Amino acid sequence: RNRGVLLNFAISKCNSLLITASTSIQAWWIGYLMPKGSPIYYNNCQGINCLNILKKDYFPPEWLPLTFNVKGNIILDDNPYE
Repeated sequence: RNRGVLLNFAISKCNSLLITASTSIQAWWIGYLMPKGSPIYYNNCQGINCLNILKKDYFPPEWLPLTFNVKGNIILDDNPYE
């Protein structure tokens, strides 16, 4: 499969994006190239794969971070850069 075809399809046919793999370069570019105003949700990376990520440098401020609360529910994270 051609990644360019997937990228083009995603940015031209989708009106929102949910990034479940926060460190995925391809998903990041899809989000970055989505039409302005499209909601972009991402997993507010908490695992070992995210220890070296400075979230404020990696995720644009208009993207919406999702995290699990103590009950295991998915919530919008109010403080994504802490």
